Amino acid sequence: MSKKTLDKPIANHLTELWNGNKTLATTFWGYYVLIWIIISLFGAMLAGLMAVPALILNVAWSAFMIVPIWRSASKYEGPESFAVLAKIFVVLLAINVLIRVSALV
Repeated sequence: MSKKTLDKPIANHLTELWNGNKTLATTFWGYYVLIWIIISLFGAMLAGLMAVPALILNVAWSAFMIVPIWRSASKYEGPESFAVLAKIFVVLLAINVLIRVSALV
């Protein structure tokens, strides 16, 4: 990471992410997948104690990431198939989030 990137407040990164101003690869792999894996591993390591909070955090992160991935895919300038696949993934992710939220209630 460059010094310029490190100097930005976290709120600026989240705003850029939310608005779809990060690349599709960074949004999907860097922000969604990597953080989802970290949350999942955290929940698995603390199985009994933190399983439910980690599950709730995981669902919340997935729900949050629906908008940034969609917006980033809409701005994607590479092969159209990647943008289409990302949007299909987002629709499936939204369905998954709804199912998981209904299971938590």
